[in-house]
Amino acid sequence: MNCPFVYANGKKCEGHITELKIIKPHFTIHLTSDGDVESAEIWTEYHVHLRCSLNGGHHRDQDQEDDRMKVRLEDLPESILRRIELREESK
Repeated sequence: MNCPFVYANGKKCEGHITELKIIKPHFTIHLTSDGDVESAEIWTEYHVHLRCSLNGGHHRDQDQEDDRMKVRLEDLPESILRRIELREESK
């Protein structure tokens, strides 16, 4: 996945994404009376921080990543979403 960051001069970053960090995921897990999982829901309001191979989080200052390096999970490429789903299913 190419880095989505675009500099103020309009030049696109030439790096690629090396890491996805899911921030504050929300899950609701419903249990049966004997403690088994009946169903689980994932709320899609959380976001994903992207890490660039060339410039990490493209920090605006020392502590804060640039907002352009944050996306919603559902905005990731379909190929990445499929891999995440497959990994979860194999557990």
